[in-house]
Order: sequence, then structure tokens, then C-alpha cells
Amino acid sequence: MIEIQDESIKRKVIFLLNNLWFGKYSHFFPHQICDYIERKDIFKIKTFLYCYYKSNTKNEKRALLFLFIDSNCDKKAYVIFKDFSIHSIEIDCNSDYYNNTLFDISISPDGKIIIYDTIYVSGIKINNYPFMDRILEAQNFKTHTNNPIFEVCSYMQGISSLSDSLKQYEEEIFLISNELPIIVGLNRGCFKWQPSESIYFSLKVIELEHDLVLNACNYKKDVPFAKIHFSDPNGEIYINKIKKLEDYKNECVIDVGVNENENEIIIIRVSKTFPSSLRYIEKMLRIKRENIKINELIK
Repeated sequence: MIEIQDESIKRKVIFLLNNLWFGKYSHFFPHQICDYIERKDIFKIKTFLYCYYKSNTKNEKRALLFLFIDSNCDKKAYVIFKDFSIHSIEIDCNSDYYNNTLFDISISPDGKIIIYDTIYVSGIKINNYPFMDRILEAQNFKTHTNNPIFEVCSYMQGISSLSDSLKQYEEEIFLISNELPIIVGLNRGCFKWQPSESIYFSLKVIELEHDLVLNACNYKKDVPFAKIHFSDPNGEIYINKIKKLEDYKNECVIDVGVNENENEIIIIRVSKTFPSSLRYIEKMLRIKRENIKINELIK
């Protein structure tokens, strides 16, 4: 993949992507968001047909793969990331796929492109098709391209076997309705699950003399969430843990977990994202208190 540096090309690609996908131009990443499942949602997976797959959301980079023919009649294929960085890629496939094809993908650390869903295929919008049919179209694409870097997510109709080797803090199980369409934004019929001890939120670290202030965000502005005092024995321990993290520096963002059974703060790692919003933190703490076990979803 080759990163595109020309801002005019990037604007054109984002314009075409958004206009094709949901009919208007807005400068944002048009992806579907699956929310953590809550106890009030469990009846949905008992009532309707759901498909399940596992994804390493912490190490994979979320993106969209967009194939189209530009105004010069040239075939173009771009990988568009959430941060609006765009990479071109050469794909040897049937020319029909360049008549507007759009996949929801992730890039693994070893460079594999994993297709998780299909939105458009050969000019036909299929986001309303059953999930199994959308995945079948992705498998057909993989079969008809000569590029070995493509993989298609392996979904199951049962959740039990997916939890056996789940990597803590890294992997999540996705619960995708077979009947509901893939949409832009939050889909309240599709979910994800992690053990409650693996759910975390992100805070921005600000050094204040010997102490640390941890900021969340509210309406896109940083707001103080907590202060760790060096003068307190427990505070000194937490400050030392944070400053020993790999890639730590002032104003970095760290991932934080909470072990409520032991009333303990868990410092996970330095993150590359923005701090979590106050509303998101409140919701994560509520979900951790609900503490939904995998057995409840299996039943």
C-alpha cells in the first residue's frame, strides 16, 4: 500500500465515499459502530438469528476498502482509515468490482486485510442483505482476486467456542444480526462483548508538579476526571506505574481499567487515541457493574 499525500485526492475520495454510502458529503469516517451488549439487550439474541465472530480491535486498524473508476476511467482502489489517512493498493480482480465496491475491513499487524462486511459490490448496494449473504459476497471477492493478503472473517452461529482463547484487553466478540442492515453510526441491533475485567476507558495524563491530572473529554474539550496525588502512598504507586509505561510522555493518553471487586485501578498501556468522553466512561462503568458472563449469552 502507498499512502496518498495529495490533499485534493484525499478530499475527492472522502467525498465519493460518503456520497455513495449514505447520500451526502460529510467529512467523517462512515462506519458502523457496535455497542457493548447490556442486560436489557440479551432478549434480542435469544429471539433473532445472530452471527458471531472474534476481532482483535486493539491491534487491528479499522478501515474501509473502496474500489471505483475515477473521472479519467482509471481503476482505483483505496484503503481509508479512521484518521482519514488513505492508501492506494493494486488489486488484480474482475473489472466489475471496480464499478463501486465497498468493504468494511481491518488491517492486521502482519499486513493482512480482513473483510468483516460488504456494503457495495459491483455497483449494487447490499447493506440491507442478510449478514450471511454479505459475507458470501466478500468470500466471492477473495476467491476471484489474486492478492493473497485478503482474509474474510470466520463467523459462527454459536458463541461458546469463541471465548475459549479470547486475548485479554485485545479481542472482542461481535454479535451481528443476520437480518439487520449495516448502517452508518451506532447500530442498536448489533453488539460486542468482552469480559467485564477487560473493558477499559482512556484518559489524558497531565503532569502537575509531582502529581498527575487525568482528563476525560466533554463536548470535544478536555475536562479533569481525576487527580493522583504523589503525597498519597497509593497515589505514588500509580504515578510510578504510569510513568514506567512504554511510550509514556506528558499529555499522552493511557488506557485504564477498573477492578471493582478489589477496588483497584488497572493501568493497561499508552494509547494512540483521544481520551474517552464522560458519558462513555459512565456507560463503561455501568456495563462493568452488570458483569454479563459468556454463559448468559450461550444460554
